[in-house]
Amino acid sequence: MTSSGVDPARERWVALADTSLGVASVMGRVTVRVVRRTRVVATPVLRPLARPPLVPDRWQPPTLADAFRARGGLVRDRLTIAFLAVLDRLLPVLVEQVLARVDLTDVVRRHVDLDAIVAGVDLDGVVARVDVEAVVARVDLDAIAAGLDVDAVAARLDVDAVLDRLDLTDLALRRLDLVEIVNAVLANVDLATIAQQVIDEIDLPDIIRESSGALTSDTVRGARMRSAAADQAIGRVRDRLLLRRHGNGTELPTMTGAAEPPGPADRP
Repeated sequence: MTSSGVDPARERWVALADTSLGVASVMGRVTVRVVRRTRVVATPVLRPLARPPLVPDRWQPPTLADAFRARGGLVRDRLTIAFLAVLDRLLPVLVEQVLARVDLTDVVRRHVDLDAIVAGVDLDGVVARVDVEAVVARVDLDAIAAGLDVDAVAARLDVDAVLDRLDLTDLALRRLDLVEIVNAVLANVDLATIAQQVIDEIDLPDIIRESSGALTSDTVRGARMRSAAADQAIGRVRDRLLLRRHGNGTELPTMTGAAEPPGPADRP
């Protein structure tokens, strides 16, 4: 390889090939001219020799030409078979050597219209023949999940929009055991403390002190009314804990005929 990037051996072979082609071209032209000039003179002389007299038919030139042609065809067939056998052995080696020296990617990129090839592909048919389950079975989902940024995915999630699409009431009724939840709540609620708070709010000790003397019937009725109010307060607390509504049909008995507190003239 010279400094100009030219291989001297390759240049010599190219020069030899050009010289050989030039000589063959000149010889061919000379031969054609000679044949054209001698054909006119030689035709009258050679025409009697095409079928000479007193010669058997099998030795006549046309018969011999047919025999030679048939034999030549057989030889040609045998040579073709032998050549193809040699070519089958040499061609893989030659192709391997050619591919090792050619950048097929660059050749395809420059000479092949990939868009036209893709446009002619039936992608739906290809996808229909794909075994998706086999493909998924080969995928390492754990490695993919390990590479996910879950915090970033959650940050882009609109939780309010998701909740708006859900019927939480229906989900709770179908999937939650409300009885078990209420029992668990009641197990953790101190009913005694709640009752004590209710008693403190209605000032039950003061009621008892007022009724410790000579209680008239009106005073007794007032104590009963206050006790009923206490019972109603406890019932409301119980209803809230049992997820009941106020209009569930349970009503406290009312005391009718309650009189006004006794005046000074009625007191003993």
